[in-house]
Amino acid sequence: MGTSESFKIKSIDQSQTPIDLSALVLKELKTFIHTGETPEAVVITIPASFDMVQSNATKEAGHQAGFKQVVLLQEPIAASLAYANKTTGNELNNSQWIVYDLGGGTFDVALVRIAEGELKVIDHEGDNFLGGSDFDALIVERIIIPALEKRGRFDLLNQLKSASGRLNKKWPVLLYAAENAKKVLSMWMQQRKCSGPSSPGTHSSQTTSSSF
Repeated sequence: MGTSESFKIKSIDQSQTPIDLSALVLKELKTFIHTGETPEAVVITIPASFDMVQSNATKEAGHQAGFKQVVLLQEPIAASLAYANKTTGNELNNSQWIVYDLGGGTFDVALVRIAEGELKVIDHEGDNFLGGSDFDALIVERIIIPALEKRGRFDLLNQLKSASGRLNKKWPVLLYAAENAKKVLSMWMQQRKCSGPSSPGTHSSQTTSSSF
């Protein structure tokens, strides 16, 4: 969010901005509401590191989706509110919490203070280009591709990422395999799953959650 760059969507043969795409997601979410009423207001959570341009773009997406009133709530505050609703006692009296938010594309850490029933982000730091998708790419680059290159497929990484390369369409396939392996690692200490980008078929390599 916060950029005017457009992205070509091949399935509909159109270019869409981040605001357009976010609005489409919000419109789809509206269809999940079955109360018989049309929602006119929405609360959208945003990373604590979002600047004014990104925040305004998020609001614009909400308005574009048909909401008359759009309220933004920082994600550390949203997480703290959820925790506070389940917590009683002295933990809610003049406390300070550290909230970690690791998403698909961003990572944020925020220091949240609660005093006299009010939550406030004291400070925050983050990376708008660090998230689960980056881990997927690292699994492909550091585990899957080295294993395949040992079998004689040299310079495979550049071939996969090249826009004109014959193997570039296999890059999303490997990312998908890496994502699935990553998910399994959250439940099992060890996982075998790596798909080869071309014949003779598949290849298996091994990683553990500790090495990951």
